[in-house]
Formats: sequence, C-alpha cells, structure tokens
Amino acid sequence: MIKPLPFIPLLLSLLVALPAAAADGDAEPAPTEQTAPAAAPAEPPRPPRPRSEPDPDAAKVAELAKALEPRTQVLWLPIGEIPALALYQPQGSGQLHGSVILFHDDQTHADWPNLVRPLRLGLADKGWDTLSLQLPKPPHTPLPKRTLPSQSSLKPTAGENDGDGADPAEAGDNDSAVAMPSSTAAATEPPVSEPPPPPGPSYDQRVMDAGNAAVAQLQQNPGRLVILGIGSGAVWAAAFAMQLDEALEADLVMVDARQPQHPDVPDLMMLLPQLRGTVLDLYHGEPLADDRQPTSPAERQRLARREKLTNYHQSRMPLQPDNWKQRNKWILSRVRGYMTRYLLEAEKNGARPKPRMDEQPKMELGPGQARKPAI
Repeated sequence: MIKPLPFIPLLLSLLVALPAAAADGDAEPAPTEQTAPAAAPAEPPRPPRPRSEPDPDAAKVAELAKALEPRTQVLWLPIGEIPALALYQPQGSGQLHGSVILFHDDQTHADWPNLVRPLRLGLADKGWDTLSLQLPKPPHTPLPKRTLPSQSSLKPTAGENDGDGADPAEAGDNDSAVAMPSSTAAATEPPVSEPPPPPGPSYDQRVMDAGNAAVAQLQQNPGRLVILGIGSGAVWAAAFAMQLDEALEADLVMVDARQPQHPDVPDLMMLLPQLRGTVLDLYHGEPLADDRQPTSPAERQRLARREKLTNYHQSRMPLQPDNWKQRNKWILSRVRGYMTRYLLEAEKNGARPKPRMDEQPKMELGPGQARKPAI
C-alpha cells in the first residue's frame, strides 16, 4: 500500500492562499484625515502679456534700406513713434538748382524701379537734390454694410426657437442643463482686459508730417523747392504744396496724376485752384482717348481754363511700351526739360512764361507717311 506524501496537503493550502494574498495586496488603504494633503492657496489672476504682432510693412522698409546703392543716403525722419524712411540723393553736377521731394504711387515704394528711381537719380545728376519719401501704407477701404432685404428671411422664426416637434422631456433636460452653471465655469474668473490703445494720427496727418520733416531736412539747401508726385502721390503732393503756401512758395510737378480710392483723401480738383506756385501736369495717354473720370487730364485742363490758372501747364507724353528702360530715360528728359523751362528760365527772366495748357507732342510718322498741311 502506497502512503500519501506529507507535503501534498501543504502545497494545496499554499495554492489556495495565494489569490487571497494577492487581492489583499492590491487594495490600497483608505486615506485618513492625517494623511490627506492640504489644499493649495488660490493664485491671483495674472494680467495678460502684451502681444507683439509682426509688422510686415516695417520689415519691408528695413529690407529696402539695406538693398540701396552706396551713394544713396538713408535718412530716418523723426515722425512720432515710428520714423519715416527717406532716400536722399545730393546733386552731382556742381551747380545746385534746388531740391525735389518725391511722393511715390500706391503699391510702390521710395525706390520703385519705374519712374521713381529714374527721377530720383536722374534729377540729382542734373543739379537737383532729391529726397524720396516712403509714405505710410494707406488705410483699407471699409466694406459696405449689407442692407439686403433677404437677410431678414435668413433669421430663425419663433417656432424654430421654441423647439416645435421636440420631446418635452428632452427640452426640459436641455433647459436645466443650460440654466445650471458648471462648477468649472463658476470657478474661473473673467480675464483682465487691456485698455484700448489711444487713437493715433490720421493718415493724411501722417503724410503731412512726413513732408514737413523732409522740408526741415532740406531747409538749408538753396534754390527752388519742388514737390513731385507720381500717380496717387500727386494728390498728396498737391495737398502738401498747398499747406506750404502759407510759409513758402513751392512748385508742383505731377506725373500721371490720379485720385486715390481710399477714404479721407483730398480732392485734386479742389486743390489745383488754391496753389500759388507753378504746376506742371505731365501724363501719358492717347490724344483721342475718352477718359470720363472726374479727375482726368481733360477735366483738369478745363478746370485750369475756367479758373484762368496762369501757373498751370499741361503736356501729354505718348506711350512707348517697347523698352521700359528707354521709356524711363525719355520721361526723365521730358520732366527735366519742363522743369528747366517753366521753373529755372522763368526765374531768370523774372516772369512766368505764357501757359500752354493744350501742349501736345508731335505725332510720330511712320515710313512713307507725310504730314497733312494745315487747312
């Protein structure tokens, strides 16, 4: 007879006791009042940090100042908190005629390769100190308010807001859920709002301040003072020349003048009759072009005749789209020639020349064409 081994009952008892011991080991003891951690004190709300938003316009101006040629002097005119960039080019002919302040067109800058740079450098080579201003970015045109009657039909009706067709029990649950604030929302405090920044100067005031700083930079230079505006810059140049008439007489040169579209812009047709200095109006276009804009060259010419503006001179420059470099040289020659004729020579003679508001360039004849005799 085989006797049972003595360690088998002991092994069976150990196998039964292991799961119970493991369950007892996994259970954590309940925290008592002595072991509970103390609540942290509530921190006071911190004020929001000031946001430093990037300024793309300032970055473009800084890159423009770095990319200029060495002979151009970069000036930063003190205008409020943000200085204005100005490109100064001293005369290089040995005989100084005067100073020219350039106002560039919209969507361009103070050293734009078309018109601005050729006039800025070319006039300096012919005896004029030039100072090209970097105008501030014009304000955006505000969007019109929508007043369509169809907008009223898009609003929800009273039946839709009351929840017709929904289960009353669900509606009651939703109302209670909305009416009962959560503990998280009650615990949070409203953020500390920053006071709105004080309103800065208007756009036209910023442009006038830039012009005044340019005049202060050139006030020690002898000779005539000419304000030259290109495109929409001609309107601001005319407004600045009218402002200077109270202190000193400045001449105005406009190249392809046009009225800007953004609001709070002075009207060019209202500025021209108030100018005392000589006004040279140069523009590109076809002689038979029908331009019905209120500030078109034809309307400016009619205004000068109606108001008998003896200081106003207008000339059309034909388009030459083949080579833009040659076109810029030709425009520089025309602008310099008119400035010499109507500004420098008139000053030597002691009288202004007779205005020629209908002056047109001679028509270029093609091969085999003959000019028709006058009838």
